[in-house]
Amino acid sequence: MLLLAVTTMACVAFFLAALVMHRLETIRHLSGSVHVRLGTERALALAHVPQSITVSLEAVAVSGVIFSLLLWALVAMTTPVPGILSAMVRDHVSPELRERLWKHAA
Repeated sequence: MLLLAVTTMACVAFFLAALVMHRLETIRHLSGSVHVRLGTERALALAHVPQSITVSLEAVAVSGVIFSLLLWALVAMTTPVPGILSAMVRDHVSPELRERLWKHAA
């Protein structure tokens, strides 16, 4: 269960990174350049992020999302989570309802 939660969080993190990079690319098209503030307010250091780096970081983030989704599917298939969930449902469904569902399905 913990492994499934970790892969879900990795997928969300990569998705947010891709979203931020896409947003930076959109801002670049509107303003012509992107400036990222580094350091404290006193330093006021501005760095120009080149377009090639923004596009490559977005590509890395999207590939991270895809890889995380593949890992999530692998973890979901190999862990006993489906068996645990079906056992929980089986325990909570009354025998009468289970019988009616089997008859209705047949």
